[in-house]
This record gives sequence, structure tokens and C-alpha cells, in this order.
Amino acid sequence: MGSGRGGEGHDGDCNVYAEDGSSCRLELSRERARAVRSAWAGILKVPNLSLTFEASKVVVSSAGDLAIATGPYKLGMDGPKGQRIEDAGKFVEAWTRVNGEWKVLGQHFQ
Repeated sequence: MGSGRGGEGHDGDCNVYAEDGSSCRLELSRERARAVRSAWAGILKVPNLSLTFEASKVVVSSAGDLAIATGPYKLGMDGPKGQRIEDAGKFVEAWTRVNGEWKVLGQHFQ
């Protein structure tokens, strides 16, 4: 499991989703992994992107195959007219083990 994804680049971030993973956001309904990867690809290309996720709490199942991470995120980027756009909020992520690697099973942020 990781944090501070903004600095890892497109492939490093998007590949953390399980094939059946999803992201629930305010403006979108449930999305599958390919759609999530596509959305992240667009976000990670915006000018002067700053994006951090900080897991302030992580709970791992006793079997060691599922985990929940919660904490704050911060997002900053340049808008289409050069104005700075800033956002901050909270996230909840469910992670699962896939072939020995942690993958996002579900994500919600607001």
C-alpha cells in the first residue's frame, strides 16, 4: 500500500487498482479498473499537479489479505486559464492482496 501517488507517475498510480477495483467519487458512479485508470491518466497529465494521500490509519485483516486505509488528501493543479485550483478532503480505500501485491479494491474520497 502506498501514499503520495502524485509523484509516481501515470503507470505507478493506475496499476494499484485490482482488475475488479472501483472508485466512487462525488461526480461519478462506481467505475471499474480500466475506467479508473483512464481517469487517473487524465488527472496526472494536468499542469503543475500536486497530489498526496496520507494514510493516517490502516487496519489489516487477521488473515492479512484485506486492509482499510483512511486519511486526508490534498490536490493542487493549474486550471485552464492558469489559475491555481486547490482541493483537500478525506479518503477511504479498501485494499486486497493479488498475487502477493496490494491492490485497491475500492476507493471513496470527498
